[in-house]
Amino acid sequence: MKLKPKTIDMMRRVIEAILAEPEYFDQNHFPAQGDTCQTPCCGAGWVVWCANPDLYIQSLSIFDMGDQWVRLAEKILEVNTGDALFWHPCQWPYKFWKEWSYDNSSLEKARLVAARWEHYIATDGRE
Repeated sequence: MKLKPKTIDMMRRVIEAILAEPEYFDQNHFPAQGDTCQTPCCGAGWVVWCANPDLYIQSLSIFDMGDQWVRLAEKILEVNTGDALFWHPCQWPYKFWKEWSYDNSSLEKARLVAARWEHYIATDGRE
């Protein structure tokens, strides 16, 4: 797969947003699940939020499944990730997944997702 420049730009906008507010990043919950997620939460939610906050807010009232967020994020990014970016970190390449822990701080998790997404960009979407 060849990632488009606008896909890479958007991914890097999301990375910056997550690193700027790591307390709102939670790869374990989608916005419609549980009370622990207060804003964009997972990577897919952050993509929607960064692309169009109004669409994100509208989606909160109609999406009830995580895969709905993933599909919308993929559409925005114009990629088919095979869920490699958006689902639980156990779906990520091992070198990133092995670093993931529920005990990690929000900032550690944000840095890890940033590294994982940069790896996705560096491998042109292959992993």
